[in-house]
Amino acid sequence: MPDTAISNPDFGNYTIRGIEEIVIPPAVSWMPVTPAWKVAGLILLALLVMATYQAFGKWRSNQYRRDALKTITELRNAQHASGTELVRTLSALPSVLKSTALKAYPRTDVASLSGQAWLEFLNSNVKRQVFDDSNLTVLHALAYQGRIEHAVAPAEADELLDRCEMWVRTHQAAQEPRGSD
Repeated sequence: MPDTAISNPDFGNYTIRGIEEIVIPPAVSWMPVTPAWKVAGLILLALLVMATYQAFGKWRSNQYRRDALKTITELRNAQHASGTELVRTLSALPSVLKSTALKAYPRTDVASLSGQAWLEFLNSNVKRQVFDDSNLTVLHALAYQGRIEHAVAPAEADELLDRCEMWVRTHQAAQEPRGSD
């Protein structure tokens, strides 16, 4: 008896008999149909390519900054030494600043600078003054005397490293930086 109930055409819900299944239309294409949308898409694509190219160019032109910041970070990590070792570590800072400036500014403007003129140049190329007189004195002693008469305290060394890092990050380059000369 159960077999006849399943094969019975009247078995199931009698209210939906004769209703056909709904046919779903094909999906709407995302491709633009009109030529104006295709032109707008090409213009947007061109703008995206141009913006990417400019961002890559800016990233490449700031390679000298990343290199200098890496060197300053290495000096900061080596700075845990004390006394003359700390001074020896810090003595690399003036050359880092000079090589950074040589890549950001014309050689004729930077290479001949020394002493107070060099230190004034460092402060003149940032929006707000980075180095104060005590920092300038220490930088001058490191660059031109090769030693410092007094021992540099670790806090003073940290401050000098911070200020050098700030200068590297914030100086306004006069031109697009060149590669290594």
